[in-house]
Amino acid sequence: MKKLFTNSFIILIVLITSVGCSQNSDISQPQTLKDYPKEVHQVITETILNDNKGKFTKGDYQAEGHIILDSEVKQEGTYFYTLISYGEYISEEGKPVRISGVSGIPAVIVLSEDAQGVKMSWVENPPSDVSVEEQITEMFPEAFHDRLLMVSPEDTITLNQQEIHQVEAAINALKS
Repeated sequence: MKKLFTNSFIILIVLITSVGCSQNSDISQPQTLKDYPKEVHQVITETILNDNKGKFTKGDYQAEGHIILDSEVKQEGTYFYTLISYGEYISEEGKPVRISGVSGIPAVIVLSEDAQGVKMSWVENPPSDVSVEEQITEMFPEAFHDRLLMVSPEDTITLNQQEIHQVEAAINALKS
C-alpha cells in the first residue's frame, strides 16, 4: 500500500501529482453513488487517515468516514465532492470511545488513474480566510451548498457509524 502525503487537510491545497484521468475511467462513470469501485473508497480512506495523522490527540485507533456526494471528471483527474470525518479512539471495556477528531468537513478529493491503479492527486479543503458559505460555494456544485452548510444529523450519523465500524473491526481483530 502506497503511503500518501498531503499538507494540512483542513486549510491547504496540496498538489502531489497531476496525472490526467481518462473520460472512460472506472472511477469517473458510476451509475449511483454506491457504484464507485472499492478501490476509490480505499484510496479516499487512506488519504483521510494519512492526512490527519498527528493533528489530533492520539488514540489507539484511527478511523475515518466519508460520504461521496458526487464526482466530476476534469483534466487533472476525477474530483470527488465529499463530506468527511476523522477520529482518534481508545477502547474502554472493548467499546470504541472517540477522544478527538472532526466530523462533517467538506473536502474535494481529486483522484487519478494510471497503470498502477487509482491514486490520490490532491485534496482541496475550504480556505480559512473566507466565510464558510464562500468556501462551500467556491468549491462545490450548487446542488450541495445547502447540505454542506447545514450538515444533517443523518450525515453525521453515517460518518460516525463508518468510524465506529472501522474501530470495532480493529478491536475485534486484536481479540482473535
